[in-house]
Amino acid sequence: MVVDTLFANGPLSGFPREDAPESAPLIELRHASKSYSAAGGGAPVTILDDINLEVRDGEMLALLGQSGSGKSTILRLMAGLTEPTQGAVLSH
Repeated sequence: MVVDTLFANGPLSGFPREDAPESAPLIELRHASKSYSAAGGGAPVTILDDINLEVRDGEMLALLGQSGSGKSTILRLMAGLTEPTQGAVLSH
């Protein structure tokens, strides 16, 4: 692979190679959902529904979406600042 030759000890040397064995996820969301109670006791508002995500060593993650789409909620779940309404968040 050309990248291996060009960057053997350079900026990409810390990233996993395509032929490297797959490592266990550092953090994982399994069927995670998050709902909040509506103001005034109305029906719950679902922010995230059935999210599955794995983040492994050496990966970069970008969360993109419009305002109110749940990006910060995913980060709060991953950081352990809030609990999912359903599903699990695992940290290895």
